[in-house]
Amino acid sequence: MPTLYFIRHAQANRSGENYDQLSDLGQRQSKLLGEYFARQEIIPDFVYRGSLVRHRDTAKISLDACTNKSTVNNIIEDQDLNEFSPELWAANAEKIAESDSNFRKTLEHYRTIRSSGSHRANALFIILTEKVMDYWMNGNHEIEGIESMEHFRGRILRSLNTRISEHRGDSVIFIYTSGTPISVLLSEFLGWKKEMSLEWMRWILNTSVTIVRQDKKGFFPISINTTPHLQEKEMRTLL
Repeated sequence: MPTLYFIRHAQANRSGENYDQLSDLGQRQSKLLGEYFARQEIIPDFVYRGSLVRHRDTAKISLDACTNKSTVNNIIEDQDLNEFSPELWAANAEKIAESDSNFRKTLEHYRTIRSSGSHRANALFIILTEKVMDYWMNGNHEIEGIESMEHFRGRILRSLNTRISEHRGDSVIFIYTSGTPISVLLSEFLGWKKEMSLEWMRWILNTSVTIVRQDKKGFFPISINTTPHLQEKEMRTLL
């Protein structure tokens, strides 16, 4: 049965206006990932990726470094593998700020230092994101034009079921996506409650690999959030 490699994109551009591009470090992470796959002789039979630039470039760089036998010409783009939009984060943050003055002050401070890419800016982003995700997960405050958690979760699971149904035998399948989709899938595989769908997102590292085997009984994670290609501590990043 298929073996699935869920790969989070490499580090994106936290300090600029356009987040959806790889940083210099992210490009190095991607190349190291591909070189690791090459050493281990892990060659994908099929490759899927989200449509975001960070998905595309992580896939291209890592597959180019993998070997010339990799199926770089058979990559299928699937928007259902995409992360939630920046507009979703911003809209939910604004809703929280309307009734939570402490959150509003933290949000305003974060906006003044975001472009610095400093550890403090990253720490504030994590604090804010935890509250935004809790608010989004609650589902009682849907915002017009903004994707609901239920819809997000549904499209991630739909993508998995659609793609896997296309394959039989011992295929090796690479899936390049983002941290939140991987969190949703892991929670599903482990049988967690829907309310815990986002618990993994705070731990999924850039270019981490989560390996899942499928058999007749379902999907079974056999390794989670591993980064054997990133030996140096400074190479392992969450943001």
